Amino acid sequence: GYRMTSTPAFAVTTQAIGNAARQETQLCAKRRRLVAVMAPALATTPTLYHIRWWSSSRVLQLAKELGVEGDITVKLIDEATLKSDPDMRARNPQAKLPFFESGRGFSMVESGAIAQYLLETYDKAHKLHPPPITESSTAEEQETRARFLQFLHYGPGSAYHAVIPIFFKTMGAPKGAKPDEAALAKDFKAWQASVLVVL
Repeated sequence: GYRMTSTPAFAVTTQAIGNAARQETQLCAKRRRLVAVMAPALATTPTLYHIRWWSSSRVLQLAKELGVEGDITVKLIDEATLKSDPDMRARNPQAKLPFFESGRGFSMVESGAIAQYLLETYDKAHKLHPPPITESSTAEEQETRARFLQFLHYGPGSAYHAVIPIFFKTMGAPKGAKPDEAALAKDFKAWQASVLVVL
């Protein structure tokens, strides 16, 4: 049968590969430690790009409730800037709001995801959100967390589409426009039948 024999050259090559692998592992560890040390110094102020009445309002309101509004730079922009400004498009190719720059080298879209990030970052005492589920969580604690996550993501995912028609017939209507009461009542009934049942 076939039997591999170890030659001096083979042994030397294997040893060299092993040494190189160990050196690379040590180098990666050094890089991670360096990044950990430098990260606070490299961090900048988090920035939220905001258009009044857009879904970024949800994130801004949460920052106020968390008491960290002063720790986050809020840049008020308009839709033209969001869609056409070269610098904005380079930062945010999807041209979506809310757009959040963490100040730590990454950015985020989606209000639910940003809200969850802010809660987990700033609400360490869990005053505004229940703690994550662990192996020791009770059934009640697990349900509470699950309901919280549903509430957090149901807003922009489903409720938003139900409330938009109501918004444009009321607060978003042109100044002086007379609301269509019948259409508004129909939209509100749909809101009650779908969104309020879940929430």
